[in-house]
Amino acid sequence: MITTLDELLSAMSTAPLEHKRDFVRARVEGKDVLDIGCVAHSLARCTGDRERWLHHTIKTAARSVLGVDILSNEISGLATMGYNMICADALTLRLERTFDVVVCGDLIEHVTNPGALLDTINVHLNDTGVALITTPNPFSASRFFNILADGWTAINKEHTFWLCPQTMLQMLGRSSLQLESFVWLTSDFPMPTFHRLWGKLLNPAAKLIAAARPVFRNDYGVVVRKKI
Repeated sequence: MITTLDELLSAMSTAPLEHKRDFVRARVEGKDVLDIGCVAHSLARCTGDRERWLHHTIKTAARSVLGVDILSNEISGLATMGYNMICADALTLRLERTFDVVVCGDLIEHVTNPGALLDTINVHLNDTGVALITTPNPFSASRFFNILADGWTAINKEHTFWLCPQTMLQMLGRSSLQLESFVWLTSDFPMPTFHRLWGKLLNPAAKLIAAARPVFRNDYGVVVRKKI
């Protein structure tokens, strides 16, 4: 388990780099899964490219999966296509069952009360289960270069805050969960600099910097368990 800042810094320096879908797929294989925040922003994005939709990845690998999201129209549409989903608020969700794995893929940065989300995760994890939480890294080299060359970095308009690895550790420490392992992630949505001239220099530079100093990578994930 990772409980101190020194342990986290050590884990960050040696953590593997995985694709976000691979990180999740490997840990939900054959498991009963709760996917909180299962809709990828819109029905079109979910169905237009299912191979990049995280919930579809979970569905193909898990023994069973229940999706939860607050977007009622999208949930209704996906349910008619055969996806097992319910419309509910992640912060107040209370089901009368537990799961082997709870997935929160890029959700925590959207909510108004991350502590309540962690409570929801804890309630729905069985005693030997794990939760997978992924989120953008605010210290990403790409984001700094976005600001330098483009004037700003692309942020989803629904994000309410950033969680760096240290603040994630602190949040978990104040919850009923504990950090088991840390992983750096790549995704299908890199953060390139779009400036016509500077982008040609800064985008390769961001990759080199992140390779040399992993703290500058774009995304990360954590595996958490209930505190004993």
